[in-house]
Amino acid sequence: GSITLPITYFLAKKISDQKIALNTLLFLVFSSGAIYYSQETRAYSLLILLSSVTFFYWLEILKNSESNLSFRSFFIFSLLTEHTHYFGFIFIQTMWVYLIVSKCFLHRKVNFRILYFYFLVCLFFLPEIYKLIFIVPELTNVNWIPKPNFEIYIHFFSYIYYFISFKKIPILVLFLLTLVLPIYPLYQNRKNIKFNFSLNLFCDMRVATLFLILSLLLSTFLISQLKPMVTSRNLLVLLVPIYFIISVWLSNSEILKGMRSHLLVLVLTVLSFLSFAKYYYKDFMKEPWRDVSSYAIEKAGKNGYIFTYQFPAYIDYYLVDVFK
Repeated sequence: GSITLPITYFLAKKISDQKIALNTLLFLVFSSGAIYYSQETRAYSLLILLSSVTFFYWLEILKNSESNLSFRSFFIFSLLTEHTHYFGFIFIQTMWVYLIVSKCFLHRKVNFRILYFYFLVCLFFLPEIYKLIFIVPELTNVNWIPKPNFEIYIHFFSYIYYFISFKKIPILVLFLLTLVLPIYPLYQNRKNIKFNFSLNLFCDMRVATLFLILSLLLSTFLISQLKPMVTSRNLLVLLVPIYFIISVWLSNSEILKGMRSHLLVLVLTVLSFLSFAKYYYKDFMKEPWRDVSSYAIEKAGKNGYIFTYQFPAYIDYYLVDVFK
């Protein structure tokens, strides 16, 4: 998890500027989702790292498709990301399809390099496709995942920005007001704003990032109507792109010039972290269902009984399926 921080800053600065890169870094440093899974021996922290690197190389290719180093790096990290998690695969597919459409179809010019490496990306994932079709549907330990609902996306938002009030400070209100700030100068300047539609618009990092975020949210939502797969932690693949697009948005504000932008983001993220840390760093907050179930079975013995005042899906899974 820690290595994600300098890499994200360096790549964000390379593709944009220091102001955007620093704000992206501040959001990530105090991110409740990133902190939580950096302390878990699971793949989500690695997924955040690989997806962020792939994301920035993708933006760089959209900006300058002639860079061989960026293209090769994008290809390598695409392979690593798609084999880390299934949501990494969807994330990668979204970026490659966007790249093909923006560089081939819209320009009516076949880019054989992009098509060739995309073929390789799909080819290397074929063993996982087999697992998705023939093995995963038979698994019973993923049946606890419900169809997407409002609660899942609220939980995901808490990973992006932990919004529970801290010492009666309305953190969520402050965060939303900050997002609204750039609208005022845009409204004042509305007569001077001109929108020119062109093919170059698809290479704009703001348009591309928004497309990536919305497409992944929509596609996973639709797939989950058939086979539920969306959980708040799976969506962490979008963590850095979301922080980046928020930082780009704030950089457009005339009100937040210079250090004011960094100070405001620092205050907001520190408040969010303090609220998160208030509840997180306490015993039993991380819900160790496996350990609890194992301990209960050991103490109960073969002829004993286990009584609980509630029976969540995790306890059901570990007591009934794992420790039969």
